[in-house]
Order: sequence, then structure tokens, then C-alpha cells
Amino acid sequence: MSIRRVFSAIIVMIVLLFGVSAASAVVSSVVAGRVANDLNDRVFVAQRSSLALLRAYVNQETGQRGFLLTGDPEFLQPYTQGRVDAEQAQAQLRQAIDGDARATAALDAVTAAANAWQTAAAQPEIAARTAGPVPADQVESLALLGKGLFDTLRDESTRLQSATNDMAARQLHRVSSAQQIARIATYVSIGLLVVIVVTAFTLLPRLVNRPVTRLIGQIQAVSAGNYALEIERNGPVEIAAIADAVNQMRASILASIDHRVAAENALTLYDEHTRMAADLHDRTINRVFGLGLLLASAVSRHPGTRSTLEPLLTETDEIISELRTVIFDLSRADEPVADASASADPPASLDRDRQ
Repeated sequence: MSIRRVFSAIIVMIVLLFGVSAASAVVSSVVAGRVANDLNDRVFVAQRSSLALLRAYVNQETGQRGFLLTGDPEFLQPYTQGRVDAEQAQAQLRQAIDGDARATAALDAVTAAANAWQTAAAQPEIAARTAGPVPADQVESLALLGKGLFDTLRDESTRLQSATNDMAARQLHRVSSAQQIARIATYVSIGLLVVIVVTAFTLLPRLVNRPVTRLIGQIQAVSAGNYALEIERNGPVEIAAIADAVNQMRASILASIDHRVAAENALTLYDEHTRMAADLHDRTINRVFGLGLLLASAVSRHPGTRSTLEPLLTETDEIISELRTVIFDLSRADEPVADASASADPPASLDRDRQ
């Protein structure tokens, strides 16, 4: 991977992690808010309404019993107000527990018990006391009947309150669960962030720092003159590209050095050949040529020695010819130079001089 992709991947992972963390936090907060609102707007209303309903029934029973015992119409005021309050509380409660089968069934049981108490005890007792004084034994029997029916109503109201309390407990559990999920999501996000950061700080030196440090050291070695050192391509794409470029430059430098060394060797060899040819021409061949002249002069002065000196003259001519060939070969061994045969020619032939 390239360095850019490595850092881009790390940044994308961090951004995604923050996005997921923020999204989970928002969703958890929304869920918790909805559950809390439902708890306040519905469940707590149901609890308060169930208590208000029982209080309204108690007020009715208190007023009805006081009117039965005293016949004072003032006692009917709590009874009448209790009926109004009971209707309001029952309507609010039925709306609040809508969808909860247990609470609805409990409310239906309370309503049935309340209707039974109203029709069998409260209303007949009020009608009887409104008509006139009620005998003591009849008051006692009516009171016992009303008490039994109202105890049933009270028990059903207790079950209704238990149902609304269970609703509140479930809703509180949902709130706690939503908050717990939000906390877990936050902890998981923090843990993943720590893992990503630790992984990044662990892998970046291996993926980037070490290859870059190694590349710098190798390039410095090459720049110091170690052109035989091959740059390693291990690491990100950018380092491999730099290594290829430096290796290509290094190969060009090595080729240039080899070419220069070959040219310098050829030039040295050419200079050496030129020097040798010059030495042969300026010294050796002239000395041999001078020897030939001396021999030719000796033959001219002493004809009797011709048979003895003639082979030496012939050998001298052959030596001069061979030296010419050597000088020519040396002059032509490398780049073309001036004609060695021309430069190697003696000023005059031994034959002409002998003649």
C-alpha cells in the first residue's frame, strides 16, 4: 500500500468509528428519551389515575355510608363528587393503559366491581335513606352488604395498581436497558478507537518509518560513492518508486564509470603504443640504420670484406623492415593516427647510400 492509502485508511476508520459511535449514541438517546417520555406521559399517568380512581371510590363509599347513618344530605356531596372524579380517572386510566392487556383487564374488573357496588349497595341505600329513617337492623345488613361489595372493589383496585406498577417497572427497565446499551456502545467505540490508535502507532513505524529510514541510509551510501549497493524496494509504493529511480540512476552511473574506465584504458594503451613507436622510430631504427651505414661504408673502403659484411647488411635491412612493421602496427593498434609507415621511413635507403 502507498503511504497515502495507509493514512487514508486510518483516517477513514477513525471517522467511521466516530460516526458509528455518534449514531449509536443518538439512537440510544432517542430511544431512551422516547421510553422516558412514555414513562412520564403514560405509565406515571396510569399510576396516578389508578390511585385517583380508588380515592374517588373511597370518597363515594364514605359519603354514601355517612348519609346512610345520618341522613344528612351534606354527606352526599363527597359521593357525588367522587362519581365525577371516578369517571375522569377511569377515562384517563383507560387511555393510559391502552395496549396493556393485564392493566385493561384489571380496569374492567374494577369497573365491574364498582358497578356491582353501585347497583347492589350504594344506590339502594341512598334511595332507602332518602325515603326516610332506616331501621337499625336494616342499616346493619345494608352496611354489611355494601362493605363486602366495596371490599371486592378495593381488592380489584389493588390488582389494578399492581398492574400499573408492573407497567412502570417494565418501562423503567426499558429506560435502564436503553441507557445500558448507550453506555456499552460508547465503551465499545472507545475500545475500538484505542485499538485503532495502538495498531496505527504499532504498524506505522513498520510500514513507513523503518522503510523510509532504511531508504535514506541506502541513498546516503550511494551518494557517498557506493554505487554497487542496490536500493531495497520493501515498503510502500512511494518508497518502491524512489528505490527504482535511484537504482536506475545508479545503473547509469555504473555504466558511465565503466565506459570512462574503458576509454581511459584505451587512451593509456594508445599513449603507450605511441610512445613505444616513437622510441623505436627515434632511437632504435635510427641506430640500426646508422649501423647499416657504417657497414656499407666499411664495404666501400674494404672490398675484400664484402663477402663477410654483405650478410650483415642484409640482416640490417631486414631488421629495419621488421621495425617499420612493428611501428606501423603500434600506430594502428587503437584509433587511427598518422601513417606509421611514413613516419617510420628512414631518411634514405641503405641501398641508395651503399650505391
